[in-house]
Amino acid sequence: MKSTLRIIIITLSIFLAVVLSLLLVIFPAHRLEINPDFPQLTGPYAGQTLPGAVPERFAPIIINYEVHTAAVFSPDGQEVYWRPMSDEVDEILFMRLEDGIWTYPQIVPFASRFFDSDDPFLSPDGEKLFFTSWRPEKWYQVFGLTEGIWYVERTERGWSNPIAVGTSINSMDLHWQFSVSANSSLYFSSEGDIYRSEFSNDQYQDPVKLNSMINTPSNEGHPYIAPDESYLIFSSNNQADSLGDYDLFISVQRENGSWSKAINPGAGVNSRYQDLCPVVSPDEKYLFFMSDREGMFSIYWVDFEPMKKVISEYSE
Repeated sequence: MKSTLRIIIITLSIFLAVVLSLLLVIFPAHRLEINPDFPQLTGPYAGQTLPGAVPERFAPIIINYEVHTAAVFSPDGQEVYWRPMSDEVDEILFMRLEDGIWTYPQIVPFASRFFDSDDPFLSPDGEKLFFTSWRPEKWYQVFGLTEGIWYVERTERGWSNPIAVGTSINSMDLHWQFSVSANSSLYFSSEGDIYRSEFSNDQYQDPVKLNSMINTPSNEGHPYIAPDESYLIFSSNNQADSLGDYDLFISVQRENGSWSKAINPGAGVNSRYQDLCPVVSPDEKYLFFMSDREGMFSIYWVDFEPMKKVISEYSE
């Protein structure tokens, strides 16, 4: 009798565990209801007027709420991803160019009803979309959640199910933006320092902290790495040449693999407020970043050419 009861309890436990796993990790979030007053947008960059040498709000009519990341475009320019912080939705949103018209923003299909998806970043080839999430890798980990980095892969049917990057990275204290190079090297921050994890043998290796040219006694984070790893843009606070709270800084990687001293590009990009989460457009024409210079965190963009000149000078 006891043996039969034990079997019943174990069977029910397994059944409930499977159901919970499906609900928490796989079950998708709701779609957003389409606003009939949404403008018809055509042309590149979500139909927005291109910026010049002074940073401007990106798509303020569309993204009229606070955000947690900058905008990330696909290599072909036909998709854009970002993550809002609003009462309406706190999942990654995207728009796609279809038949010459940008679609209404929608939640990514791999979102979970119960665990957020955040900080989107597309691989340089556009075949993987990386993001952060508090979702558990296994159902029994729901009581000890930590923030980790995940990715989905493009398939013929759309994005795959989320895949964790591995414990060598996700066992660390992670938060906010990270980026990926063309050879899949992952740059991220943990406890105020920036790390790099090389991808080899089909897995991410133990992370290595970047040297003192990047990491200082201040807090460094939100790294953007160039596809060829030739330069790194990141945020840092309380440095001697900071204009305000967090500023964006640039460091160039030399031919011998060393990093140059990080420089502040100045008031053409930075402000006395928080300037975070840099992302360079795939065509290297524009720099996107996040700033609270107007009272809330919004997405800004600016002509990237002046910063390219700085990078070129320090590369010589």
